[in-house]
Amino acid sequence: MTDATRALSSPTSMGQTQHLVKLDGACVAAVCWEGLPYYLRSVWGSRAEAARPERLRSYLESDASPVALALAARSARLDDSLRDLARRRLGALGVLPAALERLERHFARLLRSSRSRLLTHLSVAERADPELDRLDLLAEIVALRDAQADVQAERSLARAFRAMFVTRDPFVVWIIVCLSFASFIAFSKSGSPGAQALYNDLSLEPGLARPWTLFTYVFLHQLDDWRHVTLNMLALALVGQVLEQVLGHWRFLGVFFLAALGAGLVSVFTKGLLDIPFATVGASGAVAALAGMALFLGLSFQSRYGRIPLRYTTSTLIGGVILVSNILLSATSMNYGVDHGAHLGGLVVGILLGVARRPALFRRADLRFGR
Repeated sequence: MTDATRALSSPTSMGQTQHLVKLDGACVAAVCWEGLPYYLRSVWGSRAEAARPERLRSYLESDASPVALALAARSARLDDSLRDLARRRLGALGVLPAALERLERHFARLLRSSRSRLLTHLSVAERADPELDRLDLLAEIVALRDAQADVQAERSLARAFRAMFVTRDPFVVWIIVCLSFASFIAFSKSGSPGAQALYNDLSLEPGLARPWTLFTYVFLHQLDDWRHVTLNMLALALVGQVLEQVLGHWRFLGVFFLAALGAGLVSVFTKGLLDIPFATVGASGAVAALAGMALFLGLSFQSRYGRIPLRYTTSTLIGGVILVSNILLSATSMNYGVDHGAHLGGLVVGILLGVARRPALFRRADLRFGR
């Protein structure tokens, strides 16, 4: 593949950023006119009319995507020589009709997406479709949306945030999710007295007669309540992935258990103080700590670099919303009480962990990013 036709591969690549923002929007609009929604035609109308033939020819010869070439080949606005050029180059590319149809649908979908969704799509390169998210097509979208400055700023932010990463493969969070679902299924489906006794032995009791339960209760959830375990694990997966990439596998695992320990201790203290009798199970206290740490580090990043990258705020915010929803739904449930002490304690513990970890993270980011 040439540089123009290869797929988006990394938000940290300067060459890809430069390619994404180099096209003349007026030329792209003139060539792609038949595929533009009405509001983009109103934006580019006069400038597209003024696009010079030599610039259009140069664009069609070197930078145009298959979608642009297909639109140009059937455009009544272009002269015969430009339409013939587009047909010849499209034929030389050898794009199959089915693939071209998928590219045209993708092109139209990106044109109609919101500005924030477009910037997120351009930044989250590891989620890019290798067939559809070609640099030549994405560069045309950026040119038509007139978002060059935003793309450069967003990808610069992504490079700064990525500089803090230790790993790109957050598998520890998925191991925790699998263990939690496995324990939920095992204890919910087993009706034996022995299984119930083991479940009770691993739950966090108010008196803390069994200290090891400060680490085991996070893997248990309310029996036969799929909502409880599912919402907790969704929040953990969304928030935990970002933190594990930033912290690394072992440090993230340590933070998770410290979060469970801190939330559990606050829970035990609160229940002892208020004489609350029920045991605590569930990962929501630990997830609250992770959300607090992620929020603190995100706001710290914003104060240092100007803004939080869109690609990292989305998962953290959605995870926080799911966590809060779970807490509110649990508060209205008739099956068990809500351990607000664990939630608040976990949030405080997470912020403190973020305070402790922030200097090392920013030293590494400044060193790699060249601040």
